[in-house]
Amino acid sequence: MAADGGSVLPSLIEFGPFELNTRLRCLRRNAEIVKLPTKPFDLLEFLVVNHDRVVSKEELLKKVWGEDRGLNVVEQTIRQVRTALKTDPADPPYIVTVTGSGYRFVAPLSFPLSEDAPPNHSPLNGVSDAGLQYATPLALADDVRIADAPESPTTTDHKGIKFGAARTRRFALIFATLGLLSVSVVGIFLYSTAPGEPAACEVSVNTLIVKDGQGRKVWQREFREHLDHLFYAEHPPLCQYVDLDHDGVLDVLFPLKPAKSGLESDALYGFITPSRLLRMWHAVPSSMLTFQPGAALVVGPNGDPKVNRQYDEYLPPYSIVSIFSKRVSNGDAKIIVSSGMGEAPDQIAVLDGSFNKLGEYWHSGELNYGQFAEYNGQDRIFLAGVNNGYRSATLVTFNPDNVDGTTDLSRDLPDQTPKFAILAVGNRRQLRKLGSGTETCRVLFERTCIAKAKPHREPYNRVADFRVTEDRVFVTVAEGEKEQSRIRVMYELDRHLNLVEAAPTTEFQQRHMELERAGLLDHTFSMEELKPLVHVLPGCEFVEKEK
Repeated sequence: MAADGGSVLPSLIEFGPFELNTRLRCLRRNAEIVKLPTKPFDLLEFLVVNHDRVVSKEELLKKVWGEDRGLNVVEQTIRQVRTALKTDPADPPYIVTVTGSGYRFVAPLSFPLSEDAPPNHSPLNGVSDAGLQYATPLALADDVRIADAPESPTTTDHKGIKFGAARTRRFALIFATLGLLSVSVVGIFLYSTAPGEPAACEVSVNTLIVKDGQGRKVWQREFREHLDHLFYAEHPPLCQYVDLDHDGVLDVLFPLKPAKSGLESDALYGFITPSRLLRMWHAVPSSMLTFQPGAALVVGPNGDPKVNRQYDEYLPPYSIVSIFSKRVSNGDAKIIVSSGMGEAPDQIAVLDGSFNKLGEYWHSGELNYGQFAEYNGQDRIFLAGVNNGYRSATLVTFNPDNVDGTTDLSRDLPDQTPKFAILAVGNRRQLRKLGSGTETCRVLFERTCIAKAKPHREPYNRVADFRVTEDRVFVTVAEGEKEQSRIRVMYELDRHLNLVEAAPTTEFQQRHMELERAGLLDHTFSMEELKPLVHVLPGCEFVEKEK
């Protein structure tokens, strides 16, 4: 059956546990053949090939049957296909009914190596993954020469002129060469016009659209759930880009946040981008990785005397607040996923390029900023946000190969004593105790006098932005619980984390003057009052040791 009007797809197509072979006209489920009569198979093939649009009953009737039949035959055959796919007709996950319009095949497709292709083929030298046939060059052995070939019976052309086998071979070689040149030109054209590497993401209703640096669509992926557009608007950028499968092409990291997530934690998706030539035909990424953050239970002592219980319990769902990645020295990708559930706690998971978890750190607060950096000649992970135990903005650093444990709250600040600590993760029957965190350095930024002033006391401050260079750390701290607060102080620290400069915003100074006039502050503003607010806790590897 010709799938007119559809996408050009390879003959071997996978969706869910199913494998559809359009050349052999065979449907398998987990390698077992699924019996499907001719017309149901034709209908399924047509819907799969035209997966990017809604197909009407009238079009299905015309393309599959090609004769005058009642529309009820389409409905009956749809039921046969859904039964073969073992889906619930009331809520089918593969074929959906679009009321008043027709049907659409909605399952994500993937394309393994085509059975038509020879092993280890190249798209420009054999058969492409997209099912396009390319001419193969004629190969002659070194000891075979056309001129020395024995004479064979002659052939007569349309004018009655006789020519021999040698001339026939020359014509065949010429046509084969012309065919190869044509294929090469087509291949070069397709390669040059194919979109580049992923560089930007957009979300539209239930679709992730990935584009290159020139705004051309690389691929798109549809989800069954509508996406939470408000979440993505508040947490740009949507995607991160890193080569996950070592093929030299950037792949896409995307946190999935459904509009109605219920009790499910967010999931991190890793989408593998097809090679450049095949992007002209691949409407979806070639494979997918997933990671779901969080733990069933987090236990910590509650220091609030108004609450008469010994422990707080924190249950999923967890929201992914930030992701960042880097290609490390051994050539593999290293990915950091920060996930929280409101005020506390925060899970920092370290993944490799296959989404295996290499390390896990639990923080009493939210670390929603991160950066890999070479600092003082060493590869380090910098994480920044708020430490809810101290109710202060914080910056922590790690060796990328040793991320473990939980926040150390053993130190008292001049401002306050920490309120709680994380002890274990797991469930009530099986708890895993967490040891001391493996941070190589910890910095706390104490609240300013503005935040402490009564009656408008701000219980927290938090990092609103930060940046790390080879010998400098720049941290912007917002006073209050909102990162959007314009009452900020920008701290610049040197390579040993000594304070170089503290610069308050105009809004900060205006607020200070207002509190002075109201009698809520007993001093005029001075830059010197900001210096004692930066606390580098003992044991920091960057602090210059006394000689």
